[in-house]
Amino acid sequence: GIVSRHDSHGNGAGLRASLMDVLQSQGKVISAGKWRNNSPVLKDEYDDDLRRFLGDCRYNICIENTNSAGYVTEKVFQAFLAGSIPIYWGGGSYFEPEVLTGNGVIRMIGKDVNEVAREVACLEGDSAYREDWLNRPILTPWAVEWIEERLFKLKQQLEILLKK
Repeated sequence: GIVSRHDSHGNGAGLRASLMDVLQSQGKVISAGKWRNNSPVLKDEYDDDLRRFLGDCRYNICIENTNSAGYVTEKVFQAFLAGSIPIYWGGGSYFEPEVLTGNGVIRMIGKDVNEVAREVACLEGDSAYREDWLNRPILTPWAVEWIEERLFKLKQQLEILLKK
């Protein structure tokens, strides 16, 4: 599935359409956002609960508007939390290495849409490969501590700002 408002901004313009077109040949891709909407299910069946919707999608097309170092938004994390496999483009070569191992995601950087479609076909066509692929750790062993440290530092900075 994909939930997006557009496919026209940043250096990723047109990539959502290209990928969706190629993946449609393998099975239905539900587009539940404003862009290319082909199903009312997100609103009608899931009451706009993105996490529940993505939980019923085997894959989530997570394409950032821009591929630049350090620009990683909520998209990939929403897919992980829902149990959907993210097909991700963005973040440059930096892909949250303090938190994410790189497992459990189909990275599009350096690949064309046909290569990505072949990866999806392998995951769909070989259950042993899919099971092994899905059982690899997604988070680094230090992810929780790293996030807690960042939140603590954010809290300290906010307290400083609030005292001014």
